[in-house]
Amino acid sequence: MAKISELAASAVLAGDELVVVVQGGVTYRSTVAQVRRVPIIDSTATSLTLALTHAGTIVRQSNASAITTTVPTNASVAFPIGTSVGLRQVAAGAITVSGAGGVTINVPTGHTAVSRAQGSSLALIKVATDTWDLTGDLA
Repeated sequence: MAKISELAASAVLAGDELVVVVQGGVTYRSTVAQVRRVPIIDSTATSLTLALTHAGTIVRQSNASAITTTVPTNASVAFPIGTSVGLRQVAAGAITVSGAGGVTINVPTGHTAVSRAQGSSLALIKVATDTWDLTGDLA
């Protein structure tokens, strides 16, 4: 497995080339193929607390009843700043995003932390220790 930085500019990528990124003193390694794909997680639960396994994924939430997605405190789950989690309302149950005690969820002025309708997509991005921005098709 070659490092992408060691390849010729004209090289065709096969997908198994190693991409190494150092951010904030932490080294992350993945392959070109992993960078290209966004993992999809299907959930039918009416309650979901985010875990590290949700980082960088899209969670398709499908339930006829209302759904609550909770963002845990950094002390519980230490997502790196810059982590993103996509949410998709697949069925009739609207997704409400809430922060555990001490977690701030920022939403655009005039909106709530609730998906607007079936088919709505939302994006959560961690911007500080216990602060997340929520954007997308919000009510």
